[in-house]
Amino acid sequence: MGRVTANPAPALVEEQARVVAVGPGLAWVVTERRSACGSCPSSGGCAAPVLGRLAGSGTSRLQVDDHLGLRVGELVVIGIPEGDLTRAAVLAYLLPPAALVLAAGGAGSLGAGDLGSALAGVLGLVLGLLATRAMTGGTAGQGCYRPVLVRRHLIAERTSARPRIDFTFHQSTRGT
Repeated sequence: MGRVTANPAPALVEEQARVVAVGPGLAWVVTERRSACGSCPSSGGCAAPVLGRLAGSGTSRLQVDDHLGLRVGELVVIGIPEGDLTRAAVLAYLLPPAALVLAAGGAGSLGAGDLGSALAGVLGLVLGLLATRAMTGGTAGQGCYRPVLVRRHLIAERTSARPRIDFTFHQSTRGT
């Protein structure tokens, strides 16, 4: 006779965040974008760090459901299921370029010429970006791709649970 088992919880991709605002049952957290450029052997000739600086401040502000009673300034861990993150990445990295190529190719096959194909490609890219936003972050995708509050960050728990003890060390010299 077979056993009925519950599906295990999906694996989460976790990230550290700092609480910047709280509301009734909600918290707004800020995460900092990290780069793997320091460990990459090609970091000297790569444009990724420059593009990252040009893209914005390097932080993302997210809203999560607060079931822990958080306070502003606390460190927390937020997470998103691996499968949801993969689907969002596929949408973000494949849909806009595919829309660009299809729109430009369609315009070219209809005899629009180079300028018409380029304009159709730009329009396709914009529509692809808007569609991606609607599917992942807009009204349709808000619940599916929204991170969840996992726990308070362990460092924050340790420091708030134990009293702080400061030590001062002085070096003494012996006279000979």
